[in-house]
Amino acid sequence: FDADTVAGMALSVPAIKGQQGGCYHDTTNFGERIKVEIISWNYRWMITSGLQSKDPGYEESKQYIANSYDGVTVHGKDMSVEDYLHMLRDELAYNKASKSQYIDLFGLVTWKEKGGDVPEADREMYRIQLSQTSAGAFTAFCATQGALMSRGIVKEQSPVIEVKAVARTKGSNMYTNFQVTAARG
Repeated sequence: FDADTVAGMALSVPAIKGQQGGCYHDTTNFGERIKVEIISWNYRWMITSGLQSKDPGYEESKQYIANSYDGVTVHGKDMSVEDYLHMLRDELAYNKASKSQYIDLFGLVTWKEKGGDVPEADREMYRIQLSQTSAGAFTAFCATQGALMSRGIVKEQSPVIEVKAVARTKGSNMYTNFQVTAARG
């Protein structure tokens, strides 16, 4: 999809997020694992002030969150990413302003650990936001599948993948990463 379509879909397509080792849409837990038929995926760079939710001024800083779909231009603004970061840091004093790369994966959920197979007529498109770590896992999965296909080990790659939410802890910070594998069965 082009950048405008992706930006529109990101606002309207329901999101699946990793929380506490589960795949969640809002408050609905689909379980630790889901199967997703990939429709499209793209890189996205999120530009933020660098403030954490507990920091003073965080709520105000959220108005400056922006996205780039090419890593160069801020979507919806007539400005480069570097100029936008310069503005945040130098004009608005957000010294920790930065950009982080994500992958937005759009797909139809075909199976949920909590609920089983989803009938074709009932499948919905979801957006799964892959953090930097999860994006790396997805990229490694794609590269591995490509290598296996080029060697004739895998004859055909299904567009359906299995996404597994894995709870992680680093100090007092709790978060969830996604692992990606070929869907079996």
